[in-house]
Amino acid sequence: MISVIIPVYNEEKRIPRTLDGLFSFLKTNGIEAEVILVNDGSSDNTVKCLKTVTLSNLKIINFAKNKGKGAAVREGALSAIGEIIIFMDADGSTRLEHITEVINFLNTGYDVAIGSRELKESKIIKKQSSFRELLGKTFSIMVKTIGLSHITDTQCGFKGFKKEAAKEIFEISKINRFAFDVEILYIANKLGCKIKEIPVKWENDENSKVDLKNIIIMFFDIIKIRFNLSTNKYGKKNSKRIS
Repeated sequence: MISVIIPVYNEEKRIPRTLDGLFSFLKTNGIEAEVILVNDGSSDNTVKCLKTVTLSNLKIINFAKNKGKGAAVREGALSAIGEIIIFMDADGSTRLEHITEVINFLNTGYDVAIGSRELKESKIIKKQSSFRELLGKTFSIMVKTIGLSHITDTQCGFKGFKKEAAKEIFEISKINRFAFDVEILYIANKLGCKIKEIPVKWENDENSKVDLKNIIIMFFDIIKIRFNLSTNKYGKKNSKRIS
């Protein structure tokens, strides 16, 4: 069985469509899964909407207040019971067909498999604005300063982990907002996890919640990660793989 985690924040309009598509895909492909929705303190009718969902194998976790996407994914990952743990965005920007690819790679020797929009085989159906792309490139330059230059795309919201790797990574992760992807990949790298990037079909959603304010927060989070590195905040006494 696998676990699919979807962090949701003010998603009353998009989450019904995303869930319908996801459950249909899992059924069609014969994939046994639990789906974990983590409501990150939504202020719209998301909670009311979720209460009407009667799909089986659906688990809902509610935060009373907004904590951030990283906190939501962490909570979902630590509560997951699947042998493979995948998280995806509520807008469904990454095509669901990549779920089977992630499962295949994780079953053939990889610990982590992540979607990348930057590989030459990737297909961007609808691009982000030029301004967002510029911010993304600037952010990528900062990411390289913490030792992730071999990862082409840290921010694609589609990542999968073997259960053991996910539990160890998320137990010591600390960043709660959008730069959490960078942190968990750094931790995975430090743990010695074997990471596979896969090309994806991806479509930008114009209602994306990543705006200039969040980009600025991400930059400051990179500084926090660098501080955590310098003060050995990612050490773990009982870990066999962290030096």
